[in-house]
Amino acid sequence: MNSPTKFIELESVGDTLMIRPLANLSEFQYEHIEESVGKVLTMLTDLTIRNVVVDFRRTSYFGSSAVEALIRIGQEVRRHGGTMTLENLTKSEREVLDILHIGKLWTIRETT
Repeated sequence: MNSPTKFIELESVGDTLMIRPLANLSEFQYEHIEESVGKVLTMLTDLTIRNVVVDFRRTSYFGSSAVEALIRIGQEVRRHGGTMTLENLTKSEREVLDILHIGKLWTIRETT
């Protein structure tokens, strides 16, 4: 199932939900981030989806609203016994997670 929104693309592959932000997730995008989180959380009510992969390939930075979104999604994934993986983070995105001491909440994987 593919479900593109203004800022993210969602794809369900087996028991994994792929989330691909299509643009930088700045504070100016707060309403769109919240709308996208709502869609993701709704999709996670389908208990066949256990894992989430967030691919940041098309972004170069994100703000605190995006961090909050990651935390909310990650909590829901863990509640169902799944895992969340973040892929293709830029150096600045990784630094944000490290500064906030939350980089270890998820698996971080570099891919191309």
